[in-house]
Amino acid sequence: MALARDKIREIRLSKGLSQGQLAHLLGYTPSTVSRIEQGALKPSLKFLQKFAEAFGLSLSYLIDPAEPIYLDDKEEVDLNRLEPGLRDLALDSELRRLFGVQDEDIKRLATVRFRAGAVDKQGYLSLLLFLRNLDRR
Repeated sequence: MALARDKIREIRLSKGLSQGQLAHLLGYTPSTVSRIEQGALKPSLKFLQKFAEAFGLSLSYLIDPAEPIYLDDKEEVDLNRLEPGLRDLALDSELRRLFGVQDEDIKRLATVRFRAGAVDKQGYLSLLLFLRNLDRR
């Protein structure tokens, strides 16, 4: 299976875009796009989401389950190491948009450990809403 960086380069070239043009379109620097395509920088979830939206692609098309996916470029959180329910929430852009779920929220939820069985994305979302309510008090 092709890595995200290979797919990014392939799609960019098929659209006749330079690295600089793609960077401008997505709101990144040309050096970021270059480093991603060279494999020197892993694309963040935000980058992949912006790329997928710009070209009308599904996020799952760009993601190779064997390749690490990071929430952001600063404090790297590998989505592949998250609990499945939390990973599903992190990748669900529609649900994240509706409830205003930010990367910081995903990082916060990643620190929670459950004794019982697996928690699905609805469970993590419920927990997040509960924590937000507690924060307001």
